[in-house]
Amino acid sequence: MNVLITPGKVSGQLLIPASKSLSHRALICAGLAEGTSSVYNLGHSQDIEATRNCLQALGAKFKDDPQKGCVHVSGCTPQDLVESVTLNANESGSTLRFFIPIAAAGKEEVSFLGKPSLLTRPLGIYANIFLEQGLPFEQGPEGLHFHGPLQPGLYTLNGDVSSQFISGLLLAGPLMEGMEIAVLPPYQSRSYVDLTVSMLETFGCKIEQPTDHAYRIDPGQRLRAKSVQVESDWSQAAFFLTLGMLNAPLTLKGLKKDSLQGDAIISSMIEQAGGKLEWKEAPKSENESEDAGADVDTNVSADPNSASCAPGPDPDSVSGSGVADLYVSPDTLRPFTFDLANCPDLGPILCVLAAMIPGTSRLIHAGRLRIKECDRIAAMEDELRKWGVEISSDEDSMTIVGKSADKYQMDSIVQIDGHNDHRIVMAMAVFGLCAKTPSIIHGAQAVAKSYPDFFKDLALIHGQCMEVNE
Repeated sequence: MNVLITPGKVSGQLLIPASKSLSHRALICAGLAEGTSSVYNLGHSQDIEATRNCLQALGAKFKDDPQKGCVHVSGCTPQDLVESVTLNANESGSTLRFFIPIAAAGKEEVSFLGKPSLLTRPLGIYANIFLEQGLPFEQGPEGLHFHGPLQPGLYTLNGDVSSQFISGLLLAGPLMEGMEIAVLPPYQSRSYVDLTVSMLETFGCKIEQPTDHAYRIDPGQRLRAKSVQVESDWSQAAFFLTLGMLNAPLTLKGLKKDSLQGDAIISSMIEQAGGKLEWKEAPKSENESEDAGADVDTNVSADPNSASCAPGPDPDSVSGSGVADLYVSPDTLRPFTFDLANCPDLGPILCVLAAMIPGTSRLIHAGRLRIKECDRIAAMEDELRKWGVEISSDEDSMTIVGKSADKYQMDSIVQIDGHNDHRIVMAMAVFGLCAKTPSIIHGAQAVAKSYPDFFKDLALIHGQCMEVNE
């Protein structure tokens, strides 16, 4: 899919979709819990579908309830599998890394399928764990094969690799008879592990943290069914916060001010770079338990029949309340230096923000951007240079010399490559709306990985984007 982006002013309000990180965790905990859970406002994307399919392969059962805006999940017990199982993570790194230890809680053979770009990602931490326990672990571009059972005890992991390894072991903890995890410093992306701990505790698992770098799950714990509501995604909100700061004011709905999501730091980054933010309490209906969601204008949802607009649950019975409206507008722009150690997914859109602010900005501790869906550092360098942006990098940082948006006027339509990466596509769409020359993003279908309705939502706030054959 190729999308033509025509520069222009945006306006209005938008309901930010459910958090992908929390959707993964809520779905997994519900799928491993005893009994039937209800997950409200679950995110819809290829990655979440991969997680759902893996749970189904392990024995979980799902019943969609569009009228209530939720999915009912009956849990499974992977440790009791009596035959081999095949799981398909498609292109979801979270799904793959979360489910390896979950599926290895049992003794049966597990085969993992997925896109070659996923199956070749580094899994050395798990490979070493299996090797130390005398268990097979074979990784190749055609698939991944292993079996458990992983043993209870102490697991020591480096903290400067993906936090998904730590989260994966924690999610498998209730399936095992006791587990301790020691994280070696430096401990990066801890906020994502905090999300995992919080969700496990919501489902009844007590996790002790004897030190800042250690976790313990005592034997005999089991997850219990729960009703949970997934809050909106700060990672996705980052694209619209940047757009509202650089282009024209916007109101973003559904965000939680005191969220545990690590990417919620984008709000303070926007303010440090010169954007103006204002929180406004979302209006409430007289009977919130019957009319939850009634304050959300269905015109700001890409699908008026989606879970985001359906009546919600009794707020007393779910986790994830406390949302408000966030108003963002332009102010005095200032160059910046931001640390991506705990928020690597913000890298692409922060490159756009830096390119649109006169002066020199830097992104440090950015090295993990090189092992995402693509090398995001190289991809952003390639695409921003097409606009004349002065950008350079080393292994762990990026330096961008920005200029005002009206300076980005080219002689012809700018041809952008999406690099099969959802965050590259979305970041370059924001750039294109703020610049002064139309652009075409090739491979724009990559947004389906995390935000299938991204371009529909852009159109709802009057962003000019249109699918083209060229």
